[in-house]
Amino acid sequence: MQRKRHYRLITTMEDGDWQTVTDGTANIIAEALDVTEETLFTKIPNEPKSNASDTNSPGTSHPAIGKQRMKKVLLLSVVLGLVLWASYQFYPHKQQNDITDLAHHDITKLPGCWNWSNGDYIVIDSDGSAHLGLIGAIWKTIDMTKGQYQITWPSFVDTLTLSANDDTLSGTNNYGFPVSATRKSGAKPDLVGSWLWMSGVTVDIRSDFSFSGGPLKGTWRKAGNNWILEWPLVDTVTLSKNGLTLSAKNQFGSVTAKRDVDCKGG
Repeated sequence: MQRKRHYRLITTMEDGDWQTVTDGTANIIAEALDVTEETLFTKIPNEPKSNASDTNSPGTSHPAIGKQRMKKVLLLSVVLGLVLWASYQFYPHKQQNDITDLAHHDITKLPGCWNWSNGDYIVIDSDGSAHLGLIGAIWKTIDMTKGQYQITWPSFVDTLTLSANDDTLSGTNNYGFPVSATRKSGAKPDLVGSWLWMSGVTVDIRSDFSFSGGPLKGTWRKAGNNWILEWPLVDTVTLSKNGLTLSAKNQFGSVTAKRDVDCKGG
């Protein structure tokens, strides 16, 4: 039935019966949006036809020009109707996808408040977010049967100073923890080269202002007398079967955590 209506609309447009086209367009748009035509359109009564002698009078549009304008208006109406129909059709699917994404989180086990062994207090929420004070993160389930999860934090920034002999780097990160490294290779006094981090990770710093440490990559820059290295911090978490303890690993080492049973998370 819908296909027949569209065929009649196209045939009418080719025949030049524009009043019928207008009605057909309004009807199709209203049906696509599942509303009545009266909620979308206001019908304007046809103006009485002017006499042939009036066609050349001042202020009167030429019929051909008026017909061209009417074609443009109706074509724009068809396009607008299709856009509205497509938006209406696909928007519910997007909402469903968002809900499906949340289904990948094991929202019954990991959410809650955790006392990290390094002194941090991390709150994990069921919406896929986590936060350490004002610092936010996102988390996802890697393997629900094994109780494995991944927490990805925003940029992890090390601010370091090169020693006088160009062999060591020392400083702190944006969490206030000390950071140091010892040169393994590379020309002095350039930062480019291979460095052994205090965590045991070997970090290769390149001349294109990029660096890598294990599977992680980042960028670096010079800031006055300091060097700024920025990279992501990713915790790979394993939750115990009773849900009360967890262990986590990142590029700086391992930590453990105990659940705060008085906090359920959001």
